[in-house]
Amino acid sequence: MLATIISAFEGLGIKDAASRIAAVRSWDSMTILVRNSPFAMDEIERIKTFCEDRRFDLVYYPGIKEGESNKYIKMPSDEYFIGFNKILNNKMRTPFLDYYLFDIKPVHDDNPFFHYYLKIDNVKAIYAKMGRKWLYFLEEGYFLPIVFVIILFLSVLLIIFPVYINAIKKRRIQRFKHFEHVKPSSSFFVFIYFALLGLGFMFVEVSLIQKSILLLENPSYSIAVILTAILISSGTGSMISANFSESRTSFSLLILSLLILIYSLIHPVLLTILSPYTLKVRIIAITFSIIPLGLFMGIPFPLGIKLLGHNNEALIPWAWAINSCLSVLAPIMTIMLALIFGFKAVFWIGTLAYFLAFLSLTKLIKMWK
Repeated sequence: MLATIISAFEGLGIKDAASRIAAVRSWDSMTILVRNSPFAMDEIERIKTFCEDRRFDLVYYPGIKEGESNKYIKMPSDEYFIGFNKILNNKMRTPFLDYYLFDIKPVHDDNPFFHYYLKIDNVKAIYAKMGRKWLYFLEEGYFLPIVFVIILFLSVLLIIFPVYINAIKKRRIQRFKHFEHVKPSSSFFVFIYFALLGLGFMFVEVSLIQKSILLLENPSYSIAVILTAILISSGTGSMISANFSESRTSFSLLILSLLILIYSLIHPVLLTILSPYTLKVRIIAITFSIIPLGLFMGIPFPLGIKLLGHNNEALIPWAWAINSCLSVLAPIMTIMLALIFGFKAVFWIGTLAYFLAFLSLTKLIKMWK
């Protein structure tokens, strides 16, 4: 919290954050006081008197000396006093944050994980510090990779396996032998194409929901508006894609990649422009701003299926399966990537996914001509 407060001050152009912060602690809680202006001497004296009367410990105030803290609720070493002074010192802050056991760097809107402190490189050290108990990691919510593995297993089991079983029951396994007549390279590009569509769609959708929360004031509003706008516009895009040729399909993927990249860059500006307006105006503006993205996001999948229908129908069930599987996995992957790189980077990864899908589709069209 202290590091984030200092970052917020610096964002406002305020350089003397150390003179505007004070902190006190009891045995189970800490209170951090923050002001728009520096603390006056009489205010500091009131804080000291408050702590002395109630036997609270001073942690920091402008001008605190070593020995003034850790008086009543003693710790083996005065880590809070040391930590506060190092974070508030411009020269010592970065090394302290870099080498601290947990991740306590400033949190921003792009990666709003205020309660995620794990440093992957320090897992072993944290495990030892927490009494060599893995339960700590589960209690603190550090189980996304486990959830990812479980969903991956269930996706394979519930989506791909039934397709194969259904083929056996209906004695249509011969259809799947058509893979023998398909060049391995073409099968590879088909799977890559539909996997990238699933990843790209969900990366963009989840990032849009997260980035719209501040503007729409509530996560529920953000989910409702973004999902409605994307589903209606992508559905419309799928309908009009019937009039597209294969070459125009690949070109639409290139346009989509460019649109996503542009939107990721202009979104902060959009946030600033729309903030003064009423919620209704913001909802309408966000909806219409997403429609171009949604239209182009709805085009690639049905035209990919159409392309398979003309060249190898046996691949269609597997195209559906791989796309569905990656669409289920993508939201978890989005959070895992956002924890490390931030949501803007996930947006760019979505752009990359659609661009690679464009290259895969171009390759398939050339191979099947």
